[in-house]
This record gives sequence, C-alpha cells and structure tokens, in this order.
Amino acid sequence: MVDDVQSPRSPSPSSSLDGLRSPAQALPVELTCEIFLHCISVSPIAPNASPSRPLDDPPVLLTKICRKWRLIALSMPSLWSDVQLEFGGRRGLRVAYIDSWWNSFLETWFSRAQQQPLGITISNLNPTDPDSDPALFGLLDNHRHRWRNLAINLPFMAFRQFSAIDPLPMLERLAIGAHNVPREVETPITAFQFAPLLNHVSLGCGLRPRYFILPWEQLTRLELAAARVEDCLECLRQAPRIAICVLEIQDTGSPTPIPPLLRLRSITLSGTDPSIILQFVAMPGLEDLDIAGTLNSEDLTRMNFFVSRSQCQLRRLRVHYIPNHLTAAALHLLEALPFLTIPRDPRALCDRGQNNHGFLPPTR
Repeated sequence: MVDDVQSPRSPSPSSSLDGLRSPAQALPVELTCEIFLHCISVSPIAPNASPSRPLDDPPVLLTKICRKWRLIALSMPSLWSDVQLEFGGRRGLRVAYIDSWWNSFLETWFSRAQQQPLGITISNLNPTDPDSDPALFGLLDNHRHRWRNLAINLPFMAFRQFSAIDPLPMLERLAIGAHNVPREVETPITAFQFAPLLNHVSLGCGLRPRYFILPWEQLTRLELAAARVEDCLECLRQAPRIAICVLEIQDTGSPTPIPPLLRLRSITLSGTDPSIILQFVAMPGLEDLDIAGTLNSEDLTRMNFFVSRSQCQLRRLRVHYIPNHLTAAALHLLEALPFLTIPRDPRALCDRGQNNHGFLPPTR
C-alpha cells in the first residue's frame, strides 16, 4: 500500500474511469508530460497557498486518475523531485506526525525521483513519536548528496542527528526553523558546513547564526527572522558576497561597526527598530532599500547619514508609513537621492495603507 503512495487512512482511488475515453486521455504522451510538469510548477510555499495535502495534490493526485496517467506520472522522475510534508502550524496537517508510515512514504517518493536533485520541505510541529526521529534523519541523510533546496522545521536538538561531516554537493538553498531552542548552544550544528554550492540561507525565529557552522563567505542571499542587530552584523561581516538581504530586527543589543558591504544591492528591513543597522555599516553598491514600519525622525536622520556615508546610487526606496509632521524631513531625504527612480504614481514610494493620509497624499 505504501508503494502506491496512498494512505491507509483514506479510501483507495476508484478505477472506474479506466474504461472511459476522454479527450485528455487521447493527448500525445509528450504533451501530457508537459501538462503534468505545469501542474507542479506553482510554488507550494506562496503566502496564500492552501494547506499542504501531499496525498491529494500533484503528483500523487495524477496517479489516481487512470491507469495511463499513473504510468506516465511514475515514468517522470522530475515530477517527484520536490516533496513537502508539513504537520501542525498554519498550513500543516493537524492530526499527524512523521511516523514510520510517513518515512515509508518519503522513501517511495525519493525512489521515484531516481537521481533528480531534491527539494525537501519538512515541518513537524505536532507532538511526535521519539522513536520515529532516528528513522527520519537516517532516511534524509541517505539522500543528502541530492539535496538541492532544504526547508526544515523540527525540534532544535533533532538537528544533531544529521551527519556532521558528510558533504552536501548539490545544496543551493537552506531554510532552517526550529522549536524548543535552548537558551544557550555551546556546540554549534555542523551538518551543513560542507556545501560548496550553498548561496541562500534563511534562519527562523530564535536561531542565532552562531548556532550553526555554515559557509558564510560564499552566500549571496540571507534572510534572518526576529534577529538581534549584532547577529545581523556578524552574519554580514562573514558574508562579503551578499547581494540580497532581508532582516527582521527584534533586539538592538550592543552592535559594533563592520567593514563596508561592497556587493550588497538590495536590503529589506523590518522589526522593532529596523533602521538601527544603518548606523553600523556602509553599502556603497546599494540600489534598493525597503524599510517596514512607521518611520520616526531618528529613522530619517539615520537614513540621511547612511546615504551620505555609503555614497550609494540608491534607485529604489520604499517606506511603509511616514507621519505628516515628518513630510519636510522626508522630502529633504529625497533631495539627497539624485538617482532615485520616481514611479509614475509617487504613492508607490510609501505604502500608506487604505486609511492613512501621511507622506505623499493621493495625487489626481
């Protein structure tokens, strides 16, 4: 039953359609294959995506329609290169966890992908069977040489069950989330240190960068959630190749300046005091700056000094709300940005929301 990638908890699919002839079944196999690929081309991690249903979504769904479609789907390793299992949370299955049945499910899925690089999303927020964890990590480790994109959210200590030394020759993107994170981590996680192609890293809430040994020097994209400003700066110091950066800053701490970031082109800042990081680093190549939240006079002062110190040719600036009494200061900032691209509708510079009437009021 697991070989069919069908849950014993749900009815088996009907074969009553096998004897019927429909226009879809008359399509050439090549065209059917192309349609199947489009069925899975939409990203399952979109903000408004439906909850994950691995047994009812493509490609598993395509194996349940008729015998012909099943044979075609099973003959296409590229259909099975990405797998997503989420339990608990906003999008995950509410009553389930990764047990032996789901481990068998994953093993079957990986075998169908053959030698394709793998995109794996695993999130297990529901109560778990502790006996299942070693099997899961052993299974994932057996295929680590094929990981291309890995997004994983598990209890923090579970990451120590990954191999600490085996390389990750195909890994390009890594997104780590964790719960039950200890207050202090004396020995960092080393499971992801040997990844020569890794260029994009995302760390979730509560995960300090020093908890992991990563090849920071080769990264070109970085995302940190609910991070301390000193941790953000330390990451940027170790990652001089960063071109795109998204930082949610929740704790100001005691930061110290770092050398200029010569390759950074785009930065998005949010959190309780997002602009504070601009005091401690210059970004001479910056072209795109996005700051979320309501700006105050201190934010505008920081931005003015930052632009002057960085000597950057900022082309795109987006702020999310500026109060009326700071309009003059905001206009002074704009005057200091001669390379700024002004959109056809100036309101695009400021996402004011439907009920706000601050900086740059509606134009007619």
